[in-house]
Amino acid sequence: MLLVALGLRVDPQGQLDWFSLLFGAVFLTFVLVIAPRLQARQAHRRAQAGGQRWVIVDATGFTVSTQHDRRCSGWPKFSYYRETTHLFVVISADKRCMTFVPKRALHKPDGTDRLRRILDQHLPETTRATPAR
Repeated sequence: MLLVALGLRVDPQGQLDWFSLLFGAVFLTFVLVIAPRLQARQAHRRAQAGGQRWVIVDATGFTVSTQHDRRCSGWPKFSYYRETTHLFVVISADKRCMTFVPKRALHKPDGTDRLRRILDQHLPETTRATPAR
């Protein structure tokens, strides 16, 4: 809105500066609509380049493995989780890192309930968000 307001300049003859208004509107559209989509697409491509991932959740935390890499993250690194219809999102304490666990990846019928119990057990009650079930 600030960019659009700045684009509403009037020149000395009392005419509206249409170029600045158009530039502000295009820039605002890019920042709010196009840039987040480009970032999401880039993150998706990076994830696909890593290949298939295996996630193990246990008493120590999360272990995410690919064909070439293995990363372990302990429970103290995470602050809370969110549950959506299709996945669990576990968010780090500094809110810079997220771990996604799709529900379709849980092979056993009670896998969703088991994962929810593990997350409830290890994430602090005071900072854990209420999952949207």
